[in-house]
Amino acid sequence: MGLVFALLGCLLFSYFVWKAGIGDILNGIERLGAGFLIIVAISGIRKVVRALAWYQCFESTGNLRFHEALAAVIAANSLGTVMPLGMVVSEPAKAALVREKAPFMAGLSAIAIENLFYSLSVAVFIFCGMSVMLFTFPLPQPLRIASVAALVCVVAFLAVGYIGVRKQWKILSGFVEFLYGRGIGVNLLGPRRERVRMLEDRIYGFYARHQSRFLLIIFFEVCFHMAGVLEAYVTLAFISGPSSASLLAAFILESVNRIITIVFKFIPLRMGVDEWGSGSVTRLSNHVTRALTLRAGATLSPASPPTRRSGPS
Repeated sequence: MGLVFALLGCLLFSYFVWKAGIGDILNGIERLGAGFLIIVAISGIRKVVRALAWYQCFESTGNLRFHEALAAVIAANSLGTVMPLGMVVSEPAKAALVREKAPFMAGLSAIAIENLFYSLSVAVFIFCGMSVMLFTFPLPQPLRIASVAALVCVVAFLAVGYIGVRKQWKILSGFVEFLYGRGIGVNLLGPRRERVRMLEDRIYGFYARHQSRFLLIIFFEVCFHMAGVLEAYVTLAFISGPSSASLLAAFILESVNRIITIVFKFIPLRMGVDEWGSGSVTRLSNHVTRALTLRAGATLSPASPPTRRSGPS
């Protein structure tokens, strides 16, 4: 299935390259120029703040230093990007890469905790992006329905997540016990049941013992998303010119990219789907921007008749 998805992604990517035109793509890269280094630097900042968030989720970092955690994050993300179902590979790989400095279970529980904060921040970010797009742009009916559906899903996710953490639902260990009790994967699950329970206890224990770290972790997650918006804005500014770039378009582009990352994580490099999503939103925002500009120009045009005032001046 990974090979099939990779092939479909390559075909979709090839189609968009053909549709955009090799010449136009090369011209865009040429216009980018030194901006490429700025974009790479901003992308690096995103890795740094994500690693900082993970580092704060350890009960005790022990001998683990931050630069080692950052190296593990970069290596694991690279591995997950090029492989189908990359998250299944990349997240445990972080803990495995630092196991000589921190116990594997400690690293794994820190990953689970950080992913909870990251999922919360992604849900809020997508909610804001979809709300802005829904109430700013005159969307086609299918896209409007999809945006409303995304908002409903985000609200439901946040509500269930909040209740689950408050009530300390044992979802993972409960699912393992359910399978084990019905004789499914007994040899695989039997020796791991206790580890799964320990993992959940570590997660909820962190929630109870380290609430003072919550704001700092959330701050790092917010920085991750804002750096993504800045990256999109700088790219638009260099390719289309500062006058054509807007933070609003960059914000919506990045929120759409978050959705694409979640939905199409199984496609290596998200090849093709990134181009499809970004291209669709960019065309929509450009169309609306031109329409608003023309309308504003018509309103302020000298040819427009002056408004007559009645009564005493």
